[in-house]
Amino acid sequence: MLAPALPAATARANGSGATKGVIHKIGDKGETYEDLAEHYYGKRYLALHLRLFNRRAEPLARGTTIIIPTFSMVQTKRGQTLEQFAEANLMDPTRAEYLAELHGLRGKDRAQPKPGTKLRVVPSLKHLVRPGESLRTIARLYYRDAGAERLKLLSLFNTSPMAT
Repeated sequence: MLAPALPAATARANGSGATKGVIHKIGDKGETYEDLAEHYYGKRYLALHLRLFNRRAEPLARGTTIIIPTFSMVQTKRGQTLEQFAEANLMDPTRAEYLAELHGLRGKDRAQPKPGTKLRVVPSLKHLVRPGESLRTIARLYYRDAGAERLKLLSLFNTSPMAT
């Protein structure tokens, strides 16, 4: 089930990588961390993640800006295949191809990265596609880039059987 669209504005955090997320401005409805976790991740229990990341007390005042983290860095383990890594961190082994493309893995590393390799893990952000939106407009929202590489990554991530 898709979460209803929240009325507050969202924008991609600056490209410096420091924020690693989407900036969300609290609107008139007085959203809670639980509301935001349900909307962006599809899981209310991830509200704790948002609280710890933002360190802002509730209630969240109108106009408050918080960051919705969109990725974290996770190291591969000795003997772990990319499919096993995808299963452990994205709950779906078929997202190994997405991870390989995201990190530009080639050759043997595409199947089994070296132990200790840091890979970006993107939590399953939820986006309710609105009339008039396309893969290109969604790429611009989250990446500020609608190039072919970003479109391919969005497509790979969302073609998994688990994505629906």
